[in-house]
Parts: sequence; structure tokens; C-alpha cells
Amino acid sequence: MILYQQLTSYKTELKKKRNEIEMGLPGFIRSILYKLNDKKSGVIKADLISIFEDYLKVANPVFAWDISVLIMEMKAKDIEVAVRSFNNRLAIPEVGFLCNALIGLTRGEYQSETLASLAREMDIKSKENIKRELEKRPSKVLIACIPLFAISFLAIGYVMLQAMTGGLATLSQ
Repeated sequence: MILYQQLTSYKTELKKKRNEIEMGLPGFIRSILYKLNDKKSGVIKADLISIFEDYLKVANPVFAWDISVLIMEMKAKDIEVAVRSFNNRLAIPEVGFLCNALIGLTRGEYQSETLASLAREMDIKSKENIKRELEKRPSKVLIACIPLFAISFLAIGYVMLQAMTGGLATLSQ
């Protein structure tokens, strides 16, 4: 049993990390889209290395390692190869859409519709993440209240038992 648990513990850790990445993904993609869009001129800027370096300063610890590897690969190799490698490492569909849009930007293609669509999807995903977190909380509160109910029940039972034994003692006299 313990051996099986140790052999499969990596799966639970990977699942936990993937869930954390999916929870932080909307903020990650929205911050990149914010840096890409220049509202004043309507032109999309595509200096990806500086965008990811700026994001690394405020990155969620879940993304920090992946972003730093991405930056290193962008500086050492071709930007397109680095972005595709980042996509393969995370293997999340939304990141794949973002990576394809970023590769298109580096090639000079028009990607504002794709980025706007991705921003809408991230808004929906962030709302779903908030709902998922709120659904977890009532069960946590209920689990935390079980010992409180048990102690209260025992205390009331003890008081009632003492009152009954005291009442029976006065009746028998």
C-alpha cells in the first residue's frame, strides 16, 4: 500500500500543479494581452522577451519556472521554437492558442481578433474558477463545524443528564 502510494504520488502532484496553473492562467494570459495591446495607436507590439521578463517580476510561483525557461530559450534559440516548447511543457489548450497568436505576431500577421477572442475566453474561465473556489468553501466550513456540533451535543447532554440525576435525587427523598 505504501509502495503503491509512493509510486503514484507524482500523479497527484502533477494534477495539483495543473490545477494551480489552470487557476492562474486567466491572469497570466490577460497580463500578456494587456502588454501586447497599445490602446493609443491600435498597433500591437511584439517584443516578447521584454513582455515575459516584465511578467516574471509578478508571476505566480506556479509559472515562474516555466516563464524563466521560456525567456532563456527565447534568448538562446529562436523565439518560435521557444514558444512552441513552452506550449508543449504546459500542454493546456488556452496556452496553445496564445502561443499560436504570439508566433503569428512575430511573423507580422494580424492577430487582434484572435487575441480579443482569447481575452473573452479568459474572462469566462476566470468566472468559472471563482465559482469553483466558492463551491469548495461550504464543504470546508461544514467539515470544520462537525467537531463544534459534537462538543456542543456532548455538553448539552452532560448538562441534561446532571439535571435529570439531580431531579431524580430530589424526588426520591
